Amino acid sequence: MTYRKRYRYIYLQTGEIPLDPLGNVDMSIEHRCSSVLIWPEKERPSPGNTILTDPCFTRNGIRNAQQAIGRLGISFDTIGRIFITHPHHDHIPKNRYSRELSRKKHFKGTSSGRLSGVAVMSCPGHSPNLKTLLFNTDGGQSVCVAGDAILDTDWLNAWEYFRPNGYNAKEVVETWRSVVRILQAADIVIPGHGDSIHVTGELIKTLIRKFHRAEFSGRCPELKQELARAIGNKRLRV
Repeated sequence: MTYRKRYRYIYLQTGEIPLDPLGNVDMSIEHRCSSVLIWPEKERPSPGNTILTDPCFTRNGIRNAQQAIGRLGISFDTIGRIFITHPHHDHIPKNRYSRELSRKKHFKGTSSGRLSGVAVMSCPGHSPNLKTLLFNTDGGQSVCVAGDAILDTDWLNAWEYFRPNGYNAKEVVETWRSVVRILQAADIVIPGHGDSIHVTGELIKTLIRKFHRAEFSGRCPELKQELARAIGNKRLRV
């Protein structure tokens, strides 16, 4: 997916999740979402050109976020818009570390202006109204801020979803369709609870090989072919 404008981004909070795909719980791991700040290349961040995604900061997260934006020479007051991928409690600015951010304008996509190169893509499954952000970096790579459509690298590689939410078959299949849509569109994925994932041909081959493990994969067998068609493009990407 190609956009005329290009953007820079930094992590303000790197997400974590204490539950792994095998159902193991590690309470030493803090449950927090990933949050990034996006602004146009060659511009200084300002209220008119910034988007902060999923601004639900923990006590540790807000400290790291303040340090990160401080290195840019700005503050939270500088941020103009927020984007919430989906309305689950761990992604919305509800606690005392984040509540003031809820008053910011919500970014819903635009076809003009300084943020016209940032697109919104619907990716239901984990949440029926989950939306992701797509933009090109100053290096020409396509980035998708995926929210919990993809939890992190381990959950993606395991073809697993967040079972405690109690999904039905239709929602699980929607999740797999959204995962494939993201992998087709992006060179880099910012998942809901982890570090960036680089989408390469080798990663896609691995996911195709493991697709039979995905629950209800028999209801969406065409997704293997859709992933296979994307391999050629990924080989060409940096």
